[in-house]
Amino acid sequence: QENKIISLLLNYGNEVIAIPSSPGTQATPQNDGGEAATEKYTVAQIIVGELLNDQLAFVDPVCQLIFNEYAKRLNDGETSVDTQIFVDGENQQVRDTVISMMMDEYTVSDKWREKHIHVPTKEERIGMDVQESLLTLKMKKLDIKIDDIDRQFPYLTDDNERLILISQKMQLMNLKQKIGTALNRVIS
Repeated sequence: QENKIISLLLNYGNEVIAIPSSPGTQATPQNDGGEAATEKYTVAQIIVGELLNDQLAFVDPVCQLIFNEYAKRLNDGETSVDTQIFVDGENQQVRDTVISMMMDEYTVSDKWREKHIHVPTKEERIGMDVQESLLTLKMKKLDIKIDDIDRQFPYLTDDNERLILISQKMQLMNLKQKIGTALNRVIS
């Protein structure tokens, strides 16, 4: 999942997508034309903002290095990141990872088009891919935290500490349930 997030940054980080404006006190904010209001952000701004906001880090050190460079540049006010900086960089692992992630893996056969079957391109799915990838990464990080709590529980002797852990686990399970609902997945 970490590779998927970094791949989205590298391949579509500079793409601008519109996302619905956050509802304030109104049910749904609308623009002057009566349509639902949207705000435009780059894919990089969305991914970096979400992960920094949730204080999530990558386990893979190469992915973390790439992410850190995006975060630094966006924090410095840049609106786009030229991926060539990674290809020209000194770190061979970063170069190899970036080059392999930026290669197109699949092409759609012309026979599908001849049959008038529309296969969405990656560009058409970018907003959904970003949201799904971020939520899936968050769910995996929640699973790790829940497993950590489960491992601690048998070693606790103090009832207050057990209650605190049970409360923390319930909060994490509620978050996991919300993410599962957003992903249309059944969570057990």
